[in-house]
Amino acid sequence: MKEINFDQKIMSFSQECIRWTVRFLTVVMVFVIAYSALDIVSVVLSKIWNVPKFFLTVDDLVDIFGAFLGVLIAIEIYENIIIYLREDVIHVRVVVATALIAVSRKIIIMDFNRAEALSVLSLGVLVVAVAVAYWLVRYEKK
Repeated sequence: MKEINFDQKIMSFSQECIRWTVRFLTVVMVFVIAYSALDIVSVVLSKIWNVPKFFLTVDDLVDIFGAFLGVLIAIEIYENIIIYLREDVIHVRVVVATALIAVSRKIIIMDFNRAEALSVLSLGVLVVAVAVAYWLVRYEKK
């Protein structure tokens, strides 16, 4: 009987430590998102003010879009953390949606002229796998 009580205390303590760690990560994620957003503004302004002024190359746009999607991924991870704190569960649909954004970011920033064929093929398989997973999870309850 005493051992069960001790085990419950250990489990309760461990769970509380995990929840405080997740809370700390939430605060850290807010700083990461804010810093990343300010970094995007800085990059955009520096690219616009470079000679020739107000001219962005395709590479500049790809860099900017990649940074935007990076922030969106960070926001999705933040949302995953918040949902976990509120409901004490991880929503698979939100995690798969985050993965879909991450894969999309990789496609957008990938330089297909320099990429190896196997990398492109692997990325294509990954896109299909994540899309199917999202479709299955999204329509699971219907």
